[in-house]
Amino acid sequence: MIAAQRLNQENLIIVFGIVSNGATWQFGKLEFEKFTRNITAFTIFGELF
Repeated sequence: MIAAQRLNQENLIIVFGIVSNGATWQFGKLEFEKFTRNITAFTIFGELF
């Protein structure tokens, strides 16, 4: 996400990110220098915890 900001040479845009281990998905965003992670993990069947 930091690399996306730097490649675009724009720190003011909000960058959204998704990671998965194949079973669960987690979402986050990078807004300027502040990273926010959604604490809810998701599966194909819905929320995990």
